[in-house]
Amino acid sequence: MNNSFLKSFLGEETVTLPVGGAGFLPSGLIGPWNAGVVFRSPSWFELDLAQEEIAFHFREKSGGTPPKYRYYWLDYVAAKEAVKVLQAGGRFFGPETVWRLETPSAKVLSFADEETRDKFGETITYTVTVKTPKAKGRYEFHLLALPFAVQAVAQVLGLIKDPIFTAAELLSSDQVHDDVFEKEMIGDPDDKTPEAMLNSVLGQRRAALWQALGEVNPLAYVSQGEGAYVTKSQNLKTCLGIIEQKWIAPVWCEVSTVFDPTVGGHWQTQEGQDRRSRIAVITRFFNDQKEAQTAATELIERIKASQASSGTTSAPAPATNAEPPIPAVWKEHGKDVFLENLRAVMAKPPMKAAADMGITVDELEAWRPLVS
Repeated sequence: MNNSFLKSFLGEETVTLPVGGAGFLPSGLIGPWNAGVVFRSPSWFELDLAQEEIAFHFREKSGGTPPKYRYYWLDYVAAKEAVKVLQAGGRFFGPETVWRLETPSAKVLSFADEETRDKFGETITYTVTVKTPKAKGRYEFHLLALPFAVQAVAQVLGLIKDPIFTAAELLSSDQVHDDVFEKEMIGDPDDKTPEAMLNSVLGQRRAALWQALGEVNPLAYVSQGEGAYVTKSQNLKTCLGIIEQKWIAPVWCEVSTVFDPTVGGHWQTQEGQDRRSRIAVITRFFNDQKEAQTAATELIERIKASQASSGTTSAPAPATNAEPPIPAVWKEHGKDVFLENLRAVMAKPPMKAAADMGITVDELEAWRPLVS
């Protein structure tokens, strides 16, 4: 077992995760990635937190009109205290726990051409929301990001030889994402019990991977402490370090994206084009840059061969979400009625406006650029 692999990048600080109650072909971005669980509070206002004597780790600005700002903390207590101060007037909400992955696009080895690299911008960043096994939206972390990362570590450490966990159904844009498919892949969305999550295609595949690592409890995902979610398997405990500890140095790995399996993650743009959200997963780790370069070269050759057979000349552009989906409570009324009601409340503070509409603040703000 290559124990030096983990020691080379896992830091001393352990993150406490919220516990609350076939044939996958990697084709992602191979490069030196940084990752760690952090705490994020989104805001649609640019705030001078230093002036208000509120410490934070860093801020990022997203596109759109108006732009959205996200403030990050490394410590949950600090994030929670800051949000208490800043929630007045709807200026802030959160914090939410996210697993953040980031790499400079200039250092990615697997781009087939520079045109594709330029489409990604200077820095490539993905975030996956970390939820408890009983929370809405739990599938992103528990049924995709977590098992893929655990499997990638297990393979590079020699704990398993071949991939056990797959999500091949989420690779094709032609897949019909209806209620039946959603329930089959991630479980009944109306059933918030952890067992319902496991009673799904991806849940059973996670259970099979856990069993291969010596863990009989498929719900276990915490390495320390007590409770129903703490693993008793030393192998799984070792692999969980990839999530629970912030990386102290970049790691050579491949980050891929799979399509969101839910009905709500799919919509059409105003031009009638289909769009589907993607979820980032780690598919492979490499012991060093040389090993990563070999894999990247093989991947580029596959991409070029695919382009040649299809008659294309450049790699596909990264997916964009041109228009958010209509919130579930408004779907039956239609887009026009939803927007008419949304315009009537947009002058109110975000939290008040969202409450009046019966939607979340995130859903409200996602639509703000389209009604302003």
